[in-house]
Amino acid sequence: MNDFAIEHEWADPCGARGPELRATWARLRIDIARQTITEVHDLDSRSIRSSVYLPLYPLAEWIAMNWWPLFYEVPNPLRRQYSRRHNLAAASEGFALPCLEFRSDGYDLELVWSQVSRRGQRVKFLSHGRHYLRGGLVRRELAKLVRAVLARLEDQEVHDTDLAADWLAIERADESEKIFCRLAGRLGVDPYSLSDLEAEQIIASAQLLQEAVRDEFFSTADFSQLKAQAVQLKALIQDASARESPFGSTRGLLDEALAAKRPSTSQGYEWARALRSRRNLRPADIIGSMEELGGVLGFSRNGSRPLDKPRACPLESRR
Repeated sequence: MNDFAIEHEWADPCGARGPELRATWARLRIDIARQTITEVHDLDSRSIRSSVYLPLYPLAEWIAMNWWPLFYEVPNPLRRQYSRRHNLAAASEGFALPCLEFRSDGYDLELVWSQVSRRGQRVKFLSHGRHYLRGGLVRRELAKLVRAVLARLEDQEVHDTDLAADWLAIERADESEKIFCRLAGRLGVDPYSLSDLEAEQIIASAQLLQEAVRDEFFSTADFSQLKAQAVQLKALIQDASARESPFGSTRGLLDEALAAKRPSTSQGYEWARALRSRRNLRPADIIGSMEELGGVLGFSRNGSRPLDKPRACPLESRR
């Protein structure tokens, strides 16, 4: 059995309004590691069922809109509206969806779900748990759902939707565009909604840093201070290279990643994983500030200029 499976069956929309909603009304079931996440207690019928009924268009739209942050943004309490980008309930639009959070480590994901009552829909979700999954598996299953919704819209002659445009941009992205989109995702932003100036800030900041530290930097940085923080981190790396530093002990890890002759897009991932292992950091451990990132890289406060910490902002309360 697939550790992550999304099943749907198109159903009568009854009184649903709007062409996208009527066309995609369905029965939805989600299973993770032999647990049915959509199992609910129906308060009206006083029965337990394994699925919920709702239009799938809003869910597919949420997946496409948050595609890059969903898979590359790591949990960070300083990031605004993190839950809206990572909790499936944010796609409910008044319908019943479980409290299912996708927590990325930048490569793979931990899925966490909890019991929750949806009083407006007269149901209570009964399942709770957590399970770690490979990122590729989650991507394939979510992409399959989006494509099914798009095919259904075409069958029902619902054309020119925002979802179709968003998904086309994702599927047509070439490798250089994907690199940019992954970095934007690590910042928690939609790469397709950025202004030209914001996009240039991301590109310029990425060009300042070695690929080996780039992912961790973008996972930690404050978007509003991105270029300044990249300049500061580059200065620290140059300073460390000019003198004996703990950073030197990690150089061998980078050499090993390069010697493995993997594609260049994966060399940085291998180095970051090895560095986290060397520093006894688990994949889900959060590097919450630029100062902490400097510590992981082995920079001492003594003799180096401190990095600016991101401004604190409240984490949106979860549903």
